[in-house]
Amino acid sequence: MTRWLRKHPITGFLLLTFVASYLIGTPLLMAYLAWAPAQPPILRTYLSRVFVVYGPGCASLLMTFACHGRGGVVLLLKRLIPRVSDLPWALLILAAGFGSAALALKSSGAFTAQFAEAIGAAGGLLAGHFALQILVIAVGEELGWRGWLLPRLLERVSRLRATLIVAAAWGFWHGPLLFSGMSAAALFLGSTLGLSFLFTWIWSHRGERLFLVVVTHATVNTPLFFWEQLATQQGWDPGVASSAWRVLEWMYVLAGCGLVAFTRLWWLQRVPPDMSAPCDGSMTN
Repeated sequence: MTRWLRKHPITGFLLLTFVASYLIGTPLLMAYLAWAPAQPPILRTYLSRVFVVYGPGCASLLMTFACHGRGGVVLLLKRLIPRVSDLPWALLILAAGFGSAALALKSSGAFTAQFAEAIGAAGGLLAGHFALQILVIAVGEELGWRGWLLPRLLERVSRLRATLIVAAAWGFWHGPLLFSGMSAAALFLGSTLGLSFLFTWIWSHRGERLFLVVVTHATVNTPLFFWEQLATQQGWDPGVASSAWRVLEWMYVLAGCGLVAFTRLWWLQRVPPDMSAPCDGSMTN
């Protein structure tokens, strides 16, 4: 098995990811929701998802160990550690992300004084969602998508093609969301594509490290989870959160595609990353 994984690293990673998330993680999620003791809604939301969202991360760690041993795993995990120079960029990402979320709410007709007051009073809940998004969801996913898959693809194809493949894998990994209707699924896949462009750009321009990508991923996800829980607690129309989220998805589509349009030559280049080396002198799949 180890020999096969070394010979087919990309295929092996994808197989391990979907097996871990759907054949292992999903049954555990269902069991947790059925049998876990009573707990705060925010913990129930995230703890039930741990084994699903850590599928890509677990697959990346297994593949890294198979290809590069324990030292490779340590190097991969170190890419999550922030540098001092990352912190101003993290604050900028937070400001841009939450500013976009506020604009999406306002454009959905929800940003009344009462709504704004409720959000302001729930600052602790918002911080809790953001922290759990980083620890549970963003780290679990980004160790896989940008920690393993993107660097491996960049060893053989251009930035554009590598990002398109990652976007496809990332989008279809969210399988249940694709059954929410044709228009909703299309918009979701479009936003996944747009975000993939943004994440590749951030990853590449910050030394192929993962910290800022993790922060950006958490910033993207937090508003939806926060809005849904706050709407439930306040008895608001759940359609408000759904409408605002659709606006945000369109923003991500336009931002990602606009970035590619203005920097198209950069995307057509093939620049192998510094962080990785072929597993076995072979990249056949």
